[in-house]
Amino acid sequence: MSQLPRLASVFANADRFDQFLQSGVYDGDDAMLTIMSLTYDEWVPFSLFVDQYSVDWQSYFTNTMYVAYHREDDKRHWQPATTRFKRDDLQLPKLIVHFWARWDAHDRTMDANLRPAIERFNDRVEFRSLDIDIPHLHDVCHDAGIANVPALAFYATGNVEQLHVGVRDSDAIINDVETWLASTKPDNQAVNRSGEVGRF
Repeated sequence: MSQLPRLASVFANADRFDQFLQSGVYDGDDAMLTIMSLTYDEWVPFSLFVDQYSVDWQSYFTNTMYVAYHREDDKRHWQPATTRFKRDDLQLPKLIVHFWARWDAHDRTMDANLRPAIERFNDRVEFRSLDIDIPHLHDVCHDAGIANVPALAFYATGNVEQLHVGVRDSDAIINDVETWLASTKPDNQAVNRSGEVGRF
C-alpha cells in the first residue's frame, strides 16, 4: 500500500475498486484516476494487489469485472514478434527496425502488418524491434529521427536511408522494402553454403 499512495481511496471498498477497474474514479483533487494512468513503477505492486484482492473478494468479483485490467496488463507486457534490437545490429548490411512503445496500441497492428515482409525478405534483410522508452537506446531513436511511433527505419550498414512513420499495411511495407532493395546496390560479397561467392 505504501507504494500506491494515489490509490488509497480506491482500495477502500469493493465497489470503488470495481469502478476503478471499469472506468476510473476521481481522486481528492478531482483528477480522474484510471488503470491506464498508472505508471510502470505503480503497475507492479498494483498487479500484485489485484491478484490478492480478487482472492479476498472472490464472492463479489466476477471475471468480467477484470476485463479492462487484463487488457491493460496484456498491453503492458506485449512485445513485437521481431527480435529485440541490440546496438551491434547497426553493423548489419540491411536492417529494418520497428520503433515502438508499450503505450501505443497501434504498434500491434504494425507488428502484424510487418510479418508478411519478414517472411518474404528474411534472406536479404534483418528485422528488429526497439522500445523507444529504453533509456540507453534513446540516442539510437534520436539519430534515426524518431518523433512518433510506430515507425520503420531502413538501415544500410548503420545509416538510415528511409523512415516511415505511422501504421502501414502489409502491401505498402512490402512495396517499400522492394523499392529500397532495388535502389541500393549490393556492396558485400558472401560465400553461400555451396562455397560459391554470391552477392547480397
